[in-house]
Amino acid sequence: MRVRELVIGAVAVACLAACTSGSDAAPRPKPNKPVVRTIDPAKAATLKLGADLKVVATLPSTFHQQDTYFRGFTADGKVLGSVSLPEDPASGGMDGFSSQASAVLYDLATKEFTVLDSRRRERNTQIWSIVSSGDFVVWLESPETTASSSAVAIYSYDRRSKKVAQLFSADDPAGIMNGGEDLVVRGDTVYFSRFACCRTRDRGNAAVHAVPVDGSAPAKVLVKGGKWVTLAADSLTYEVKDKQFSRDLETGETKSAPVSPRAKEQGFCGAEFTESFETLCMGEPYNVEGDTFVDDALLTITETAGRTTVLQPFPVEADADSVPRDVLSIGPWIGVTMTDDGGAGRMFLVDLESRAVKAFPSNTAFDAMNDDKTQALLRIERTGQRAWPQVIVQIPPIS
Repeated sequence: MRVRELVIGAVAVACLAACTSGSDAAPRPKPNKPVVRTIDPAKAATLKLGADLKVVATLPSTFHQQDTYFRGFTADGKVLGSVSLPEDPASGGMDGFSSQASAVLYDLATKEFTVLDSRRRERNTQIWSIVSSGDFVVWLESPETTASSSAVAIYSYDRRSKKVAQLFSADDPAGIMNGGEDLVVRGDTVYFSRFACCRTRDRGNAAVHAVPVDGSAPAKVLVKGGKWVTLAADSLTYEVKDKQFSRDLETGETKSAPVSPRAKEQGFCGAEFTESFETLCMGEPYNVEGDTFVDDALLTITETAGRTTVLQPFPVEADADSVPRDVLSIGPWIGVTMTDDGGAGRMFLVDLESRAVKAFPSNTAFDAMNDDKTQALLRIERTGQRAWPQVIVQIPPIS
């Protein structure tokens, strides 16, 4: 009997398996395709200064009859900038500057200026770039009227000793080697590049330079043939023969920067790889006198977690560039800087979770952020004014 029961049980199990494998069985779940979401920035709500865009400070437009131009922040909250007398139309312009500019620090709490270097130069210069790291402020100045100049000098100011050191100077009489505006500082080292302006045969002289921030040693060539340096965390990125490289400043290891697989496609307008997301810009290519441009650019953001969002073209003026300048994390927001009509960098804030988009006012240029990315330096552009007001605003919360 025991054997018979086992046989009957086996038959029943076999029958059950056969019956449940028929058409009445629940279908196996198919793998889901990645969901690509779409956000239309044209529906962005414009922030209003003094209302939903809180003004933390209105910066002074003059100092001792000199115009001010603020560029960024120090780690302890001071504001970096420069001051100079208004240009004399009769002597300024392409022939040089009519007055000497000076690098300054501005204290928001005491409302006091600190002039970092008031010495005269052989030729009047303007401040083109100013950055800081720790106790040092570093700036590049030039007597020429474009930021990428053949004649440049780089100085540093030690906030503890109040001493100024010249880190680098160059004055190429042939105007061949330009650059230096890509000035960055990490720790006790300053990085910048010099590159050939015009002649193909001079391009081999391009180089990324490194120099101690205190001027204790002369500048040296870090990467021969390199140009356009940027700083991301502990890595220095630069370009060599149209290829991007990344150098770990802790270990010295250098490797090729990631390249988008769509980089060679028509309409490609940029890609970026960060720890939290990747971006891809694709648009409609068109030609003007042999040069290729991109219109109606779409920005795709793929987060590390796997979510993909496509941002439709941003609402910029018809003659403005539709390609994003920068894409960066700003607290809970993704910040996208667009070139507005007139060339200013207008900031849009995008919340990928709620799909909300907020736009800074159309007459504001986004100049810089403080270290913890809670405040931004804005320049308010007003037609007919000699000096444009600058304010510091609080980055709004997501609501």
